[in-house]
Amino acid sequence: IDFDEIDDCAHNGDVTLDGIVNILDVVNLVQAILGNSELDDNQFCNADINEDGIINILDVVAIVQSILGNRAANADMIEIYNNDNTVSMDANGYVGAIQMTLSHGSDFSIELTDNALVALYNTEGNTTTLMIVAPEDNELFTVTGDYKIEETIAANSSDYIDIVNPSAISLGEAYPNPFNPTTSFELQIAVSGHVTMNIYNLMGQLVGTILDGNMDAGYHNITWDASNFSSGMYIVKAETTNTIATQKVMLVK
Repeated sequence: IDFDEIDDCAHNGDVTLDGIVNILDVVNLVQAILGNSELDDNQFCNADINEDGIINILDVVAIVQSILGNRAANADMIEIYNNDNTVSMDANGYVGAIQMTLSHGSDFSIELTDNALVALYNTEGNTTTLMIVAPEDNELFTVTGDYKIEETIAANSSDYIDIVNPSAISLGEAYPNPFNPTTSFELQIAVSGHVTMNIYNLMGQLVGTILDGNMDAGYHNITWDASNFSSGMYIVKAETTNTIATQKVMLVK
């Protein structure tokens, strides 16, 4: 045994083993959790602040808490919204970190918010795992391509936060766009209920209705036949009781 390689573990968050705890330790821990890098035994031990034998989002928020201190009242509930391929949150207090797992196709791309302490992701095949640490506003990331949120984990400064699935809808990108005379959308409905999908011109005037009625939760492929419309830009608005998703489309004849 080489005793020079055995160090005492302090469980203090010093992941980089440089004697201080700062944002570099947060970045290194997040990278390890996402699978972008590996920690050696001493790094792992220091990263495991709560000493539960694993490294996860709770260790991340504990390091952030040690760096930033108490910032606001902790959230105990968070809602995640997906509107026009922009994912945002609504929480009732401080959110220390959010981790998500997404499934998607090969045409998928993602852009994380710049307004957070740390925002990183790792893509392997058709799965992307991301973590956003100490987000400063509600918008989390934007994507292109079809995708599905498979799992969401959130924590405040010390514990997990309940994830609430709101009565939300999302409207996938129209294809084709520009189009003539038909285009299709993938409409995702979180909870069964009344849904409308209307067409507006750029002046905000209602010029057509694609659907108006009760729909089951899940994914629905919706096609708009604009044979009777003139060329131009239109706004498609899908709406439930408390959520609206919009998208611009171009009809070219």
